[in-house]
Amino acid sequence: MDTGSSPSVQYNYADGGGQYVRLTNVTYPDGRSVGYDYASGVDEIMSRVSSIFDDADSDGVLDGGEDVYASYKYLGSGTIVEEDYEDIEVKLSYLDSNGDITGLDRFGRIEDQIWTDYGTDPDEVIDHYTYTYDRAGNRLSKDNELHSAFDEDYAYLCMCQLGGGDFLGFVGNFSKRGVGWSSFSQMSMAA
Repeated sequence: MDTGSSPSVQYNYADGGGQYVRLTNVTYPDGRSVGYDYASGVDEIMSRVSSIFDDADSDGVLDGGEDVYASYKYLGSGTIVEEDYEDIEVKLSYLDSNGDITGLDRFGRIEDQIWTDYGTDPDEVIDHYTYTYDRAGNRLSKDNELHSAFDEDYAYLCMCQLGGGDFLGFVGNFSKRGVGWSSFSQMSMAA
């Protein structure tokens, strides 16, 4: 490490010969290199990150022996349906055991979000939210299935503008002043 210069972060990109330019690895001031893998097949064609890994040899290629920090599975071009933090064994997945999508509704909105610690036996749910929406696609509620005190409800004015709600025990109404929103015009603790 050169102590005579300012620390810097280096971003390295692969030049795909006019087809793509995409991030391959990031090198931090301490010399640690983190790589970005685009698995062969659809992920490579669409330039979707398949995994983020410890790029020990700083070549930007996931080869044997390198630890994977996170891996991803997709629906379509960019909707992540599984986010797996392999190094800490925690996963967010909208897939069931058969690989069918269960956590998203038919419009691709999150309905059931479950973070699981699969390093324990049996698997332990560490965070679980369910969401509801109105016909316009506005979120009506976010329910914390493990701690109901953290549930959130939302209310909308016409034109789909957030007009109030119940957030972490505070109930309030928004009022519009000039351009933009003011803070709560009425605030009280929910019973």
